[in-house]
Amino acid sequence: ESRPSGLLDSLPERFRDAGALLSQDLFGSSGGVRVVGMHEGPDSDEPWYAELELEEAWAVAQAFRRALQEPGATAGHANDSVDLSGVNAALDRTLLNAALASLNRTSDAHRRMVQDVSHDLRSPLNSILFLADALRSERSGPLTDAQSHQMNVLYTAAVTLVRMANDLIDFSRLGVGQERITVSASSFSLETVVADVTNLVGPLSTHRRVALETTFGAEGLRHGDQRLLSRVLLNLVSNALEAVDSGGTVTLEFSDTDDGDLRIEVGDDRYGTDVEALRRLLSITDDRWPGETRGWTRGLGLTISARFVEAAGGMIDVLSRSGGGTVFRVELPFPCL
Repeated sequence: ESRPSGLLDSLPERFRDAGALLSQDLFGSSGGVRVVGMHEGPDSDEPWYAELELEEAWAVAQAFRRALQEPGATAGHANDSVDLSGVNAALDRTLLNAALASLNRTSDAHRRMVQDVSHDLRSPLNSILFLADALRSERSGPLTDAQSHQMNVLYTAAVTLVRMANDLIDFSRLGVGQERITVSASSFSLETVVADVTNLVGPLSTHRRVALETTFGAEGLRHGDQRLLSRVLLNLVSNALEAVDSGGTVTLEFSDTDDGDLRIEVGDDRYGTDVEALRRLLSITDDRWPGETRGWTRGLGLTISARFVEAAGGMIDVLSRSGGGTVFRVELPFPCL
């Protein structure tokens, strides 16, 4: 046998199958050391550490190191010597790969947990949102002024939580590019989409005492992904309403570009916003978890919106507005019919 004698005997019995695979990777039939450390490539078998926890893989590798240091470990081996530096280098590399594989498994488990929890949260939250809207609209009977204010607060909180759950699901799926966004196309009424979004965030506007002004320089039927547009509008408008101080104004303007694309501008009059920090949140190549940027606490929503816009073949940017404040500008290839 080409491997040093007694090598597998030094391992606990439950690690010997993995040890045999590792030994096969380390020692070639000629008795020389192959310092690749593991079989790689799409057609290879699973690596020796596939069924081991990281701590167990480390223990197996350390047992190999110790066995090779024992007197007589290389007896009968080619040239009665083993390139210990080559073996150690191979073990270091394969342990690094084992650590990366363990990290990926942990990351996948966390991502699945976020998806499952978010899905589980969304159903009861949607029920709360439906009932809060029924009560707020007085479909179940008249409310006092105090009750009406309380229902607006409850409805606003439910909308925010549903939106956050949706963003968590999307970010967990798209954060590492494992899934691509599916973009569909059909005809839809721009005014209807905008009315649905503004009705949804209306209580938030009232609760925060922030005016929401909508201007149509483009209207009528468009061709594009209605659901994608709704998600982007909901995130941008909700973020603006939450970022602006009481008494401020959020503007929502629609127009056509020279190429016939749909241009959307969501503006606010908040002073002191870090535009460059907001622009970093829009980076579709940045897989780091978004953070908070001076009141724009939905960095997650901004990142998701940017990825939706990019998937649709559009562009999104944030600019400083003349006279103070910021403008999120979105252009989508949703032509007028």
